[in-house]
Amino acid sequence: SNDGGPEFAEVFVIVWIGSMVVTLNSKLLGGNISFFQSVCVLGYCLLPTAIALILCRIILLMQQSNLLFTLRFVISMIGFLWATYGKHYS
Repeated sequence: SNDGGPEFAEVFVIVWIGSMVVTLNSKLLGGNISFFQSVCVLGYCLLPTAIALILCRIILLMQQSNLLFTLRFVISMIGFLWATYGKHYS
């Protein structure tokens, strides 16, 4: 009976701690960013990977083949590149 609760909590805590580290680093370097701006940017960067995860999980429900594996790989790479692009230009 794995309901995914612990995994959600882990991701939630990692995102908030990551936001604190990014905000602290920015403040120490003389930047002007608030904690919630940091949370917003990290959330925007996690959105593409979450979308890719949902699409890949839907594809996993089908009969697996090399084509579907390649499709999942391409979707994952698109999500990764989108998240990287979003973080770079946020």
